Amino acid sequence: MEIGRNRLANTGQSLIATFISPFLFGIFMAWEVWSDKGGYDSTYGHMGFFCNTADVSFGPVFLTDTHFDKGIFYEMWDKANFADPRLDEGGLWSKTHRIIHLMDYKDNVEAKMTVYRGEPHIDNIIFIHSTKNNWDGIDFSPFHPQLEALSEDAFDTVNDLIEDANNDMKASMIREYNEGEGTITLKGYQDITVEMKWKVINE
Repeated sequence: MEIGRNRLANTGQSLIATFISPFLFGIFMAWEVWSDKGGYDSTYGHMGFFCNTADVSFGPVFLTDTHFDKGIFYEMWDKANFADPRLDEGGLWSKTHRIIHLMDYKDNVEAKMTVYRGEPHIDNIIFIHSTKNNWDGIDFSPFHPQLEALSEDAFDTVNDLIEDANNDMKASMIREYNEGEGTITLKGYQDITVEMKWKVINE
């Protein structure tokens, strides 16, 4: 019976957390962002946070430009798994500044992907590729001759690892908002390792 009560309590907590999620329910969440584009011919605007249960603004006001989109902002906040911004106003500026910067369509990220057969070492490199792009377009692809020449099982492993590493890399760029660079390393079957190094630029 105790197990049943705990399970019910945990389920209730999960339902509450889902209900206030900004990504899933929009207007029902306990907080939102407001955005002022600044007029018809303005290049810049502003955004900030407010509590939609108390109708009270909180936190700093941020300068934005025409690329700012509230829907994308919510998605990126959710991707980083940030908590309710009202609970961490001390870190609010840094988190929001990083999201606004990465939301831009200009090149703002440098990244390098290395695929190894075995432990990450220069002698074990199968493929290496560097790129510069905006955050949204920084994903790496497995479709290169060196990788497509692998066995079917090895290529499938590379494909899965790259897909997961792309997602982890983009999330870490937001989540590690006080860091200018970082590394994601994933290992899989066929003794395959995928390493992605990223660096946020022009911030």
